[in-house]
Amino acid sequence: MIGMRILHLTPYYAPSYAFGGVVRALEGLAEAQVAAGHSVRILTSDTANLGERLSLPPRETHQGVEIFRAPNRWPALRQALNLSSPRGMGALAETLLQDADIVHCHEFRTVENWLLAERLRAMKRRLPLLLSPHGTLPHETGRRSAKAFWDATLGPNLARVFDHVVCLSEIEREDVNRRWRAMRVAPPPTSVIPNGVNLDIFAGADRATLRAEFRRKHNLADAPTMLFLGRLHRRKGVSLLARAFGQLAERDARLLIVGPDEGERAVLRELADERIILLGYLQGEERLAALAAADGFALPAIGEGLSMALLEALAAGLPAIITPGCNLPQVAERGAGWLVVPAVESIADALKGWLAEATRWPAMAAAGRRLAREEFSWPSIEAALAAVYRDLRTRISSAAKS
Repeated sequence: MIGMRILHLTPYYAPSYAFGGVVRALEGLAEAQVAAGHSVRILTSDTANLGERLSLPPRETHQGVEIFRAPNRWPALRQALNLSSPRGMGALAETLLQDADIVHCHEFRTVENWLLAERLRAMKRRLPLLLSPHGTLPHETGRRSAKAFWDATLGPNLARVFDHVVCLSEIEREDVNRRWRAMRVAPPPTSVIPNGVNLDIFAGADRATLRAEFRRKHNLADAPTMLFLGRLHRRKGVSLLARAFGQLAERDARLLIVGPDEGERAVLRELADERIILLGYLQGEERLAALAAADGFALPAIGEGLSMALLEALAAGLPAIITPGCNLPQVAERGAGWLVVPAVESIADALKGWLAEATRWPAMAAAGRRLAREEFSWPSIEAALAAVYRDLRTRISSAAKS
């Protein structure tokens, strides 16, 4: 089968992992698409994190993926309003659009999407245009006022340009229909395709070594260890988790909190003690070592798309404590963990169950790995998305001829 020429548009890309699951999900998808024989390009900005820029070349190829980065004029704008200011993005988009079969945009309310849409209108070019919102559509998940302003001004015209929206869950499909109607725009066709996870990363022979070294470095010894991995944002439920952990009678247990601060670190610093350990933002091997060193994973999120950290925890064989907001009920259904409401008492009860049922951890680990392998491997996710791409290309080509 002949490969497609795919252009992804995103406000940030690897190695800007501080922005969370969107970056990891797109990196995994792009590399899976290259492995499947497609030509893949990423158009992005050079943002590194809130307020900083990457010191990388404007164009490079990594793992077969071509990456084009437009420099940000005002990096501080990312910190203030979570918006890019990419210089020359429109002209760069016009060049790359000439050689694309399909365009896949990531997140909805971005300067990059607006610039690309304006350039497509000016070019009068008809290309299949998809959107992956990545769980960012609801106003309740943060930046309510900014989202409401965007939806009332730029949102309607931008929403109309997308031919198809790829949702992470049925909940997100409902969010799409609700948000488009609120903007007085007819909802587009949608499909539900989850994120994937690279299973090979968590099957390495050095896992035991990583575990031993990490535990020694952080004085964990043989303590049962729960891990939170993600941005320290209120909607992730991390402060609920810390308060629940503080209720445990088990003094040897440890909670590792790993991730960049987005407003919760001050609260967590007050709750931290010898049992609750704030490790900040970890990258690369240190991040993998944290997953290897833990005995469980907790994400009591209020709202998520589909957490990459959760998928990685399952692939790493960690029994998981999650909430309905994680949109992954299979964790409890398949015996890989607990599903609880996002409240301190219920999270504390689940933590007590985790400690009391240590003999079940190996079986739960196997169930989590099996779930990740059967439903979230990147080759199967790529194949499902490729089918959507091909169908959309056929539909638009037929419409153009009629």
